[in-house]
Amino acid sequence: MSEAENKAPKAEKTNETVRPFKSAAEATTQAAEHAKSALHGVQERVAGTVHEFQGRVTESFNEASKAAREAYEFQRGAVETMIEAGRIYGEGLQGLVTHAANVNRAQFEETVSALRSLMTTRSFSEAVKLQTELARAVTSRALTEGSKMVHDYLSVTEKAVAPLTAKAEEAAQKISKAA
Repeated sequence: MSEAENKAPKAEKTNETVRPFKSAAEATTQAAEHAKSALHGVQERVAGTVHEFQGRVTESFNEASKAAREAYEFQRGAVETMIEAGRIYGEGLQGLVTHAANVNRAQFEETVSALRSLMTTRSFSEAVKLQTELARAVTSRALTEGSKMVHDYLSVTEKAVAPLTAKAEEAAQKISKAA
């Protein structure tokens, strides 16, 4: 065989060999395009999932922030209510103490006056009569003023507890609405 003949069959083999590579290259290109398309779809789904997750996290954060603000406002209101109740109670007790001091002063003055009268008596029966009148007056005043003090104290306590009761009712309504 001559050199020319040897070259010809090789050329045919080369074309036959190249064709499978071209088909393989086309298949690889198609596979790459398909993989690229699939990857793009996965990226879109992942991006959608991430976006949805971010939305949920943001929503949860906003709800938690709102709950924290509401809890803060409630606590602040509770402290303000306690201060108001304390102010009402303090003013009420101040009034009661002033009244008790006035009653004690009047009682002291009445007792001193009765003792002066007692010292000027000329007979034993007159002294017993004055002593009995003083004892009745002191007992009567003690019962009257004691009863009045208890009533006034209960009134002060009721006024002081009123803001606390209102705040508790408000809290109970919020809880029942939330449930």
